[in-house]
Amino acid sequence: EAAGVPALLGNLNMFTDERVFHPFRPEADRRTMDAICSAPLDIAENLHLARGIPAVGIVHHRYAGMIDVTAEVRAVLSRATFLNDAPLRPQGFFYPSDEQLAGWICQAATGLALRETSGSCPVTAQYLLCGTPVVTVANVGGRDHFLRQPYFTTAATTAESVAAAVAELAARSLSRSEIHEATKRMFVAARARFLEDVNAALRAE
Repeated sequence: EAAGVPALLGNLNMFTDERVFHPFRPEADRRTMDAICSAPLDIAENLHLARGIPAVGIVHHRYAGMIDVTAEVRAVLSRATFLNDAPLRPQGFFYPSDEQLAGWICQAATGLALRETSGSCPVTAQYLLCGTPVVTVANVGGRDHFLRQPYFTTAATTAESVAAAVAELAARSLSRSEIHEATKRMFVAARARFLEDVNAALRAE
C-alpha cells in the first residue's frame, strides 16, 4: 500500500483442495502411524522434536542451496519411516502426488507442524482436510489462523512434550469426517470473504 500497489491479504491455506485432501479413502481405515510430518529436511523444521514418538512417518524433501542435514535427522529419528525415500535417485527422495500424500496422512493419528517460524504452513490444511488433528508449537507466520479446538494442540518445544501431545490428541478419538467437514466450512467461508474483497477492490478502480 505504501508503494501505491493494491494488495489484499489472505491465508493461503483456504485454497487447499478438499477434493484431493479428504478422509473418504481406504487408507483412512487403517492407522499405521502415531504421527506424520511433511517438511523439508532443514534444521529450522525442528524434526528432532519427533524423536519420542513411537511410530512417525516423514515426508521429506530438500531445496537447492539447503544445508544437507539428512544424516543427522535420520540418526536422531532412528525409529521413523521416511515414506518417500528413493535411494536410487540422485536426491534420495521422490515427490509424492497429492493423492499419495493424502493417503499417507489418512494413516496417521496426528499431523506434526514443529517449525517456530513459517508462513501459513499449508500442510496443516492438508492434515485437517484429511481428518488428521494437528500437533503444533508456538509459532509466528499465520499457521494458527485456521486451527480450532478440539482439532489441534500446542506442545512445548521439547521431544517429551511433543510425544505427550501426540498421545493426548490421538486419545481424543476425533472423527475424521467431522474434522474434514469443519475445516471445509471454514475454508469455503474464507474463500467467499476473499472473493468479496477482490470484487470490492475491482469495483473501486
